[in-house]
Amino acid sequence: MIVENYDPKMIMEKYQNRGFRNISVLTEDKYFQGSNHDLQLIKQNFDVATLQKDFIIDEWQIYQAKAYGADCILLISEILSDREIKQFIGIAASLDMDVLLEFHQVTELSKILNSNLNIIGINNRNLSTLETNPFHALEIRDMFINEFRDHDIVAESGISSTLIIDKYLSNGITKFLIGESLLRESF
Repeated sequence: MIVENYDPKMIMEKYQNRGFRNISVLTEDKYFQGSNHDLQLIKQNFDVATLQKDFIIDEWQIYQAKAYGADCILLISEILSDREIKQFIGIAASLDMDVLLEFHQVTELSKILNSNLNIIGINNRNLSTLETNPFHALEIRDMFINEFRDHDIVAESGISSTLIIDKYLSNGITKFLIGESLLRESF
């Protein structure tokens, strides 16, 4: 539990006052106590682009995300096959939704590069061990600089200070997915 008295509308008001134009909404309920209703509440009350964060493993979840107001979905390469990634990207495109495809492990690189997406997320948190290295995304991008020359990288997770952001910015990565630090108001 990150926030005990979770009020998505109040949190979104704070974010909007800070100038945030895009918001991710965790909708996974079993492990993270997220809700599609939170996504719907944000979309109905704020003029903001929304990313639905969930473990999408079935196409019906994409239609559901659209119905609740998501503008973009998160796909996690480690839990999907090449075929599923391509299929889900196609469904999202048919619904006029964007896709953020993320990965952590280098072994996923071929799936990422075969996706034909130009914005790719690199998760600093290993979803198997939950260990976080705040510069993992930068290290992976640098190891595969030629492969990622036509991609915008989104550094995800473990971003907890302006020092970390400054290091990314000075190395050409300008997009971030920050959740826990903002919710804890420690950033």
